[in-house]
Amino acid sequence: MVVAFVVVVVGLVVVVVVVVVVVVVVVVVVVMVVEGTVVVVVVVVVVVVVVVVVVVVVGPA
Repeated sequence: MVVAFVVVVVGLVVVVVVVVVVVVVVVVVVVMVVEGTVVVVVVVVVVVVVVVVVVVVVGPA
């Protein structure tokens, strides 16, 4: 049981890390393509929201 739990937790962590990396890469590309203050602000807000959601969802698990 403990091993299965650890595997699930590690899997979730890996998924979260991958998602965060992908989001960051997309954000960087978008910012590079469209350099604008509004875009940067929107991107930051989106990233923060995604991180908060991930923490809330994975935290209890």
